Amino acid sequence: MTEARSQRAWGRWLNYLALLNLLIIVLAIAGRMLLDWPPMFAFRVFFYGMLIGLALALVALCRLAWSYRKKPAGSIRHTLFSLISALLPALIALIVAGPGALGLPLIHDISTDMDNPPPFSAAAGLRTADDNDHRYAGEAIAQQQRVAYPDIKPLLTRMPVDEALAHSLETALGLGWTVIDFGQSDAETGAAYLEAFAETRLFGFVDDISIRIRPTDAGSRIDIRSASRLGLGDLGANAARIAEFINRFNEPAGGGDFYE
Repeated sequence: MTEARSQRAWGRWLNYLALLNLLIIVLAIAGRMLLDWPPMFAFRVFFYGMLIGLALALVALCRLAWSYRKKPAGSIRHTLFSLISALLPALIALIVAGPGALGLPLIHDISTDMDNPPPFSAAAGLRTADDNDHRYAGEAIAQQQRVAYPDIKPLLTRMPVDEALAHSLETALGLGWTVIDFGQSDAETGAAYLEAFAETRLFGFVDDISIRIRPTDAGSRIDIRSASRLGLGDLGANAARIAEFINRFNEPAGGGDFYE
């Protein structure tokens, strides 16, 4: 077999492997969205497929360099096809997570009050032994949050607690969160609370949310905590969720569900 024929055979196999890997990636997404695969299982299939795709892309780049030097007929075109197919899983992940997710710390529990974060009560009862601990890890993650998300701060409003709770409920429902509990938490201090959960895009990871509302001289202070049930990092999802809640606090709501 001549060198040119050998390279063409390598090129065909590279195309086949890249397309097969892309099919596995699509299967992982479809399995989660259409067949209700467990989120972590679907994510692992996607993640390992992405790593395989990056390895195939490296092989394709090496072959592309060879093609530019040797210039066999059709080799450059076929290699570019392999390269694009191999990189698609990583591009999908980058689009879903956003380029800003690169380099974020491996933390999954974000709170506007890191010294005394809102606790999980009803949401804690929904977690299993395989899920992350609902208790806040303290300074171990607080320092990383301060560096990665310096803009996550408590929400201060002139609304009294009962009005702030009503608006928090409307906002949570408007964001599509599933509310599981809310009400007055302390009759003596006048504080109130709201608990909910939300699902991430694509793989449907469940994140729990706890909102605590306390009276101040000028109105109320609202603290929000969002924490993932599974995984080490969250690619910025919990911080983004808190920021979105704060930004939409006074907007009309609709679209969420109460948990039963």
